[in-house]
Amino acid sequence: MKEYRILISKKAENDINNIIDYIVFELKNKNAAINLNIKFKEVILLLKEMPQRHPLVQENYLYKQGYRKIIVENFIIFYLISEVNNTVNIIRILSNRRNWIELL
Repeated sequence: MKEYRILISKKAENDINNIIDYIVFELKNKNAAINLNIKFKEVILLLKEMPQRHPLVQENYLYKQGYRKIIVENFIIFYLISEVNNTVNIIRILSNRRNWIELL
């Protein structure tokens, strides 16, 4: 089975850090932050094999660009697949409550 290399954008790294910081410092729930961070990492690592299993984003422009999404609790992981380079590029990790179309 083909294995893909995972690349995480600087924006996605910042997204994770901001989400975790918010949960720890604003919501005062360190355990929830740790558990969510673990879930993000597990889901992202699973993209090494068969990243096509997750749906394309249904918004027209993003669909045409090949954006895919994974929902993890109240967040959406957006990514692109490059078959040429055998990579999965994690673009952003955003709250499902935000206007994510404008942020991508």
